[in-house]
Amino acid sequence: MGLFSFFKITESDEHNEHDEIEESASVSQRLMKDVIDSMPDDKTSNKLQINTDIKKSDVALGGINFHPDIKDLLWFADGPLKNIHPGESIKNFSHGRFTITFSILGMEEPSMIFCEQAIEIPRHTDSIERPPYYPTYSALSPMQKGMYLKFLENPYRDDIDIGFVFILYYGLERHLLLGNWRKAVDVVIKLRDCHKNKSFQQYSAYALILTAMYRAQGEIAIALLASLDKDYEIQNFPTELYLMCASSFNLHITARDLMRMAPLFGFNNKLYIKKNPDLFEKTLSEKISELRGRDYILISDYLSENELNTLKKHNIKIFANTSLRDTKIEIPFITENKKLQEAFYYLLSTAHESVKNLVAEIRRNSCLKPEQKKQSEPKKQKTMPELVKELQQGTKAIPLPTGYRTAMQALRGMKKIDKENAVDYLKQIYDLAVQYSMQIDYSEFCKCPGYNIIEIIPKTATENLEYNYNDIGYNELTLSKTDIKEIVNLWGEPEHHSTLNKMYHDLWHEYEIKYKKENPI
Repeated sequence: MGLFSFFKITESDEHNEHDEIEESASVSQRLMKDVIDSMPDDKTSNKLQINTDIKKSDVALGGINFHPDIKDLLWFADGPLKNIHPGESIKNFSHGRFTITFSILGMEEPSMIFCEQAIEIPRHTDSIERPPYYPTYSALSPMQKGMYLKFLENPYRDDIDIGFVFILYYGLERHLLLGNWRKAVDVVIKLRDCHKNKSFQQYSAYALILTAMYRAQGEIAIALLASLDKDYEIQNFPTELYLMCASSFNLHITARDLMRMAPLFGFNNKLYIKKNPDLFEKTLSEKISELRGRDYILISDYLSENELNTLKKHNIKIFANTSLRDTKIEIPFITENKKLQEAFYYLLSTAHESVKNLVAEIRRNSCLKPEQKKQSEPKKQKTMPELVKELQQGTKAIPLPTGYRTAMQALRGMKKIDKENAVDYLKQIYDLAVQYSMQIDYSEFCKCPGYNIIEIIPKTATENLEYNYNDIGYNELTLSKTDIKEIVNLWGEPEHHSTLNKMYHDLWHEYEIKYKKENPI
């Protein structure tokens, strides 16, 4: 099929608006160039002078030598290197085949470095608290700031908490959209090679593909795909993006790729994929060869360019950067195509049946011994202080699902350790589940995720809402089977099952109306 148009931007009537954005980007680049050109050429050219108002005899203070890859990609809120204004807003923009929308209402760039804020360089980093979810430089403690700035001397070290990596990455995302995007692309690809975190891998993949589309630079996508040489990079690469690239560049979809993507095509019986992966891959590869005459698949084997052009598109939020969080791009969901679903499901299911019969035959002939379960090492028991810290971090991150899960796991761990107060922890688990039930997955009224609504409801508006076990029950709450069993043993069966959202829907709808007014479609 050749290069498909996912990575081309066609001419349109919105050319003038595009020019405005390009002009904004070039101004940002010129400003950055002026800043860098103004730096002295000696060895201290990339040093940040640290505020020495804080004096501690056991803390080493000094200059920071930024890594040459990033020294001209950092954002400074004050001082001689200032190159961004706190709360600076950016216009909405849409162009060509793909729509990119971003609206930033006075939100500060989270990676901005404030030169006048206090910094302490820690000698020992073990005791430094990790940054919270969605960290910002300005909210770090002086010790955390010092640790982050030292990290900027070598951002490719993999022994740093991912929160510090994200602070740097936020600023790189801003460059991808409106700054020195070419250099930012190179740095992000190098960072992906060092940091395994699933969220970082997924956010950065989306951001780089967005840049390839927005800039009409297919080589960015090719470079990203070429960099996928580690299992964690491949496993965490968003499937929709991979298939979009596969259709654009005629990439070979192998048996192993198909096994990884199986659930998205309705194939959920992964028994032999997990227990006999090599045998399953070999068998599936043979099925593909029988069907296509080669051991790989092309998207063009099943979908024409016209069919790809008419695929339903979804608005996807791209950036992790909270000041760019409303930036969206429309991408086609190839996995929703029924023709492709049926074809891939057929290959997977026939391979499954063949492996099933083969394994049974081998066992009948006593050639294959039943697999012995490996003795897994017992998991290290977390201490109470560790669980308390996790509970605090998780609670702070709610309403994010990851925050809720972290908080609930922490409470369950505390209940297991402190058995004398198990009932109190169980009550906390229940109360947290009830509070979380105020959120719904999707708001039909606003045509947006429920997260967007819950985010604008003040916590004080929901924390004091009255409810009881007989009205709320447990069946519609996000609880584990063990939680429910223990709750029923404690309080018996409730009279009704509901959620906080259903009980106080008027409050929810009040903020839906507010959100819709502030975000008209």
